[in-house]
Amino acid sequence: SAPLCNVNEINERLNAIDILREKKELCIKIRDKLKTIPDLERLFCRIHSLGHRPLDPDHPENRAILYEDITYSKRKIQDFLSAIAGLKVANDIVEMFSKYNDIPSSSNLLKKIIYRGDENFPELDELLDFYTNAFSHAQARAEGKIIPTVGVCKEYDDSLNDIRENEKELNEYLTKQKKILKNQDIK
Repeated sequence: SAPLCNVNEINERLNAIDILREKKELCIKIRDKLKTIPDLERLFCRIHSLGHRPLDPDHPENRAILYEDITYSKRKIQDFLSAIAGLKVANDIVEMFSKYNDIPSSSNLLKKIIYRGDENFPELDELLDFYTNAFSHAQARAEGKIIPTVGVCKEYDDSLNDIRENEKELNEYLTKQKKILKNQDIK
């Protein structure tokens, strides 16, 4: 982004820096955490672009045959999991700031960054907990697909139960037909 030209915004940043410089111990801990955050803006752009698919069936992307589909899926999932991990770290940083109640709130810039609320840093705890527990991250990385944990998605759970019931009924029918036809080799 372009350098600031507005004097008020420059002074706002300088005030925030002065306040943070007084908290060296906290800043060292936060700096170490910040080093682990991936480029979230780039990841969000990648994830967003994957969610927006052309509707035209003649579009080249819809006609493409992906020979390395599992590899591409694993990369997409890795990007998604990296974004979740980065958001967790950002959320942890805000938590670290909230433990230091003696940070003055005279800086509007710091208020927006380190405090939660309507126009400040968003509440991510519930959302992050959902995506942490909604599926097995290790399995998703290994297989290249996200399989919801039981109880997360009622429709998915109901579909799995329907499939099991149908398979059971088909196996019972097959057993009956084997007896009627007196042939155990029927599959």
